[in-house]
Amino acid sequence: MTEDHSYSKSRVIWILKNLIELRQGLWPEGAELLAIPGKSTGHNAYFESPGGMAAIVEMKLKMCGMDGTMAKVYYVLNEEDAVLSKIGRCRIDVVHNRIEKVIEYISGYPKKRSYEVFRWH
Repeated sequence: MTEDHSYSKSRVIWILKNLIELRQGLWPEGAELLAIPGKSTGHNAYFESPGGMAAIVEMKLKMCGMDGTMAKVYYVLNEEDAVLSKIGRCRIDVVHNRIEKVIEYISGYPKKRSYEVFRWH
């Protein structure tokens, strides 16, 4: 795992889309495109584990409450907007804005403010 636990938006989305395999300790197809296993690139150490990546993102998702759950269900289960709006108790037209806010929050460097504060700025 990296020391600062930061990931780009594209990496967070990739992790979510491959969460089930990563949780099982497997590198999914396409991991080499992100230069994850076997090489050190940028902020990511060569020894970063698939399970560790999944755990970091899932921990940050939990910090986002129901919005984090919506993002997880959207990317992992590819669920429809109507279902996501019920999960988040929001209008369908704001589902993707809330999911995008979650991705912004959990990507990059750790935040010193809560998701609730971040969400409204």
